[in-house]
Amino acid sequence: MCSSDLRIVLWAGLICSGNALLATLHRSAPLLRSPYPVAPRHASPLGEASVTSIPYEDLTIGVIQEDKPLEKRVAQSPDSVALLVKAKFKVVVEKGAGVLSEFSDDQYEAVGATVVSSAEAWKSDIVIKINPPSSSQAKLVGDRTLISQINPANNAALLTQFEQQGSTVFALDCIPRMLSRGQTFDTLSSQTNIAGYRAVIEASNSFGRFFAGQMTAAGRVPPAKILVLGCGVAGLAAVQT
Repeated sequence: MCSSDLRIVLWAGLICSGNALLATLHRSAPLLRSPYPVAPRHASPLGEASVTSIPYEDLTIGVIQEDKPLEKRVAQSPDSVALLVKAKFKVVVEKGAGVLSEFSDDQYEAVGATVVSSAEAWKSDIVIKINPPSSSQAKLVGDRTLISQINPANNAALLTQFEQQGSTVFALDCIPRMLSRGQTFDTLSSQTNIAGYRAVIEASNSFGRFFAGQMTAAGRVPPAKILVLGCGVAGLAAVQT
């Protein structure tokens, strides 16, 4: 799907999980300033010289405010930012990025992040967000690094733009979930799990009476009969709920 010189790396990290993000950055540090995708140090082909990693303290991570309608999530919580700061990364957070997730700017500053304008956050070495960026937002990434959901099957033009810019992109939604060590990075399962739970809550609101049966002195209410379609992550979460 990608040309050999395309600096787009499909990987994944669990949204709002500093541990998962740190693991991704630890494994990918040699790629952050490489002109092309490179093999691990121990597997350099044809005697190629190893790529030198950049010290974490020289890298700035920018957390972007989501602008998708009804989107309340934020890519990093104060707790996960604290882990990044502890690892010596510089972290900047766009002003108001966590407000809809009930994280104030003061909470981010308390753990060592710097609250900045949107323009400053997009200038970071590593830009982190949840939803795929628009074309204008992708342009702000330039030839630096983006960690986000990309949905490449539906965003071919976006991939082409990243290729032309020389961007390095870690797609949070493109990890092979069958790999056990990759499951902690998987955003699709974690978010689909929430969707299955929410589906039952929404259904109960529309149903108009109890799901569970009741038998009291005031009378008897029979239990509802519920059909859950699909037994994937969302379906199992719905059944559990």
